[in-house]
Amino acid sequence: MDSGSKSLKIALVYDMIYPYYVGGAELRNHELAKRLARDNEVHLLGVKLWDGPDVIERDGVFIHGVCRYSGGNSFSGARRAYEPMLFALGLLKPLLEGGYDVIDCSGFPYFHSYACKLASLVRGSKLAVTWHQCYMDYWPTYLGPYRGFIAIVLEKTMRFLSRYHIAVSDKTKSDVVALGVRPDGVFVSHNGVDTKVVGGSHPSAGEYDIVFVGRLIHQKNLPLLLDAVKILAEDLPDLRVCIVGDGPDLEELIARRNEHGLSGTIDFRGVVEDRRELYSLLKSSRVFALPSLIEGFGIVVLEAFACGLPVVTVDSRWNAARELVDGAGLVAGRSPEDFAYAFKQLLGDEELRARMSAHALEKAADYSWDRIADELAAYYKSLVKSTTAP
Repeated sequence: MDSGSKSLKIALVYDMIYPYYVGGAELRNHELAKRLARDNEVHLLGVKLWDGPDVIERDGVFIHGVCRYSGGNSFSGARRAYEPMLFALGLLKPLLEGGYDVIDCSGFPYFHSYACKLASLVRGSKLAVTWHQCYMDYWPTYLGPYRGFIAIVLEKTMRFLSRYHIAVSDKTKSDVVALGVRPDGVFVSHNGVDTKVVGGSHPSAGEYDIVFVGRLIHQKNLPLLLDAVKILAEDLPDLRVCIVGDGPDLEELIARRNEHGLSGTIDFRGVVEDRRELYSLLKSSRVFALPSLIEGFGIVVLEAFACGLPVVTVDSRWNAARELVDGAGLVAGRSPEDFAYAFKQLLGDEELRARMSAHALEKAADYSWDRIADELAAYYKSLVKSTTAP
């Protein structure tokens, strides 16, 4: 790559990198990086999950593996307590030597953000902190009172690291402002979907009534979906449900499915790495399930919309996906009975489902990765031109 012809030198920092690990933040960085790289020199810095050189080039983007976690080339979805600190230490050398105009670091899992701050001060780079979601008072629910308190303190201190913050949704911006960041210091850069790739995919052979895609972790709240399916199956004996993804809760969820007598109803498909294959599976389904207690935005909701699927999600104050679902799905209560009833409404009413499907397709068209990348590039340029501190 001829860096001399490029406008800015940009570092996107997060410990996990797509496609070596698949999640919303990883996919966002991947989609934006390859588009930003058309006019800029872009580097992704994260944990090494591949064999071979520590620095590789993919889609015109330089990918740096700055350290390894305990799993080697695999990541279960759960970080050991020391690993974020290991990542922070591994970042110092490449960030200090990189001479980046802009360092855009994902806020979570926090410790690496301090390494980014140090590098920005030493090298004069502009530092932006990207918030995919704010956990806030959800932390004690997830980690317990002691570790949850520490996590809340760490999250709140993030506001001091930079005057420049990026939020992936209006809800997330409100949460960041509630932490003490000035409203005019938060730039909203939504997540997106590649409608061209979705449009080139065709429904797969198997058909599902309900599909979920995501990491199998606590905040995705999959037990609620399994309990709701148990209720639905009493009236819909031919119901078919697909759960796509992997994570530390997999064995527990399989056991719960079997306890409910749903082994013939619910399929666990594992991770579907090829997006075209994933979109084919979505297009062969009727309704998308998002039982998450906490979502900063939910890229997968846009992907479901682009495939024409209405979405059923839950009414949780931490769930920003509620912003998206209006008119293109249903927001249900957090009980298995309420969640099941929402699916029953959509599965049993073809006219309602068709109307919401059409609205879902319209919504997806508003979230183009190309436009979002252009807006973000303009924002980065405004930071570089600014005379305020990094």
